Amino acid sequence: MKYWRHYKRMVRMVFTPKVDHHYVPDIYGRSASKMVDIRWDKEFKAMADEARKNGRTLLYYDRLHTLYQAIRNIARNKPAQDQKIRILEVGVYKGGGSYFMARCANHLFGQNITIEQFAVDTFGGHDAKDIPKGADGVHTPGLFSDTSFESVRDYLGAFLFVKAIKARIQDATDVTRDKGFHLIHLDTDIYEPTIYVLNTYAEKLAPYGILVLDDYGFTTCPGIEKAVTEFLDKHPGAFTRFELPTGQGILVKTGGN
Repeated sequence: MKYWRHYKRMVRMVFTPKVDHHYVPDIYGRSASKMVDIRWDKEFKAMADEARKNGRTLLYYDRLHTLYQAIRNIARNKPAQDQKIRILEVGVYKGGGSYFMARCANHLFGQNITIEQFAVDTFGGHDAKDIPKGADGVHTPGLFSDTSFESVRDYLGAFLFVKAIKARIQDATDVTRDKGFHLIHLDTDIYEPTIYVLNTYAEKLAPYGILVLDDYGFTTCPGIEKAVTEFLDKHPGAFTRFELPTGQGILVKTGGN
C-alpha cells in the first residue's frame, strides 16, 4: 500500500490528470475506457449531485449508484400500495447517504407508497465500546466525529419519513425489529456494529431485500468481510452475496433463515 501511494505521486508528477479522472490499477482492464459514464443518467446524476454538495457524504458516484440501483430494483418489483417500504442506514456521518436514499425513494416510489426510513449514528464517531484493543489500527474512538446530530436531523428534515437516531445501533431501541427492511445500508467500517446489524436485522430482511455493505472490499476495514463471512456461515442458502469492484458488498435475501 505504501509503495502504491508513492507510485501515484510519481504519476501525477509526469502526467497531467484529466478532469474527473482517477488513475487505478489495471485490474479494470483496457475496456474501462469504454464503460458508460453513470453520470450520463440524468435522473441519477441530479440526485447524486444534490447529496454530494456541501461535502455531506464520502460516497462518490460509483457507490451512490449501487444504492440507486438497489432502490430502483425494489421499485421495479411494484410493491403493493398498502405495503410500507422500510429503509435503514447505519453509519450516517453527515447525512449525505441517507439524504440520497430518501431522495431516490421519494422519486422512484411516488406518492402512493408509504416509506419509513431510519438513519442511525452515534454522531460522535466510533464508540470506544466497539473498538477492542489491538484492532486494525486505522479506526480509533471518535473517528468521524466532525458532525452533529442536530445538523443531520435538520438536513434530513426535508423528508418527513426519515427519522434520525443518535445511538449506537446496539442501543437504538427506536428502530423496529419485528418487521423486515427492504434496504439496509451498512457503513460503519468496523466489526462490532456490522455483526450486530447482520444478526439483528439482516435475518429479517423482506424477501429479496437488499443489504449494501460499504467498505466490504477495503483493506482498511477487515472487520466487514469477517463479519459477513461469519454470518453467512450460520445461514447457508439464505442469502446471495455479491462482491463489487466499488469495494462494496451486497447481500440479497433469497431464502429462509
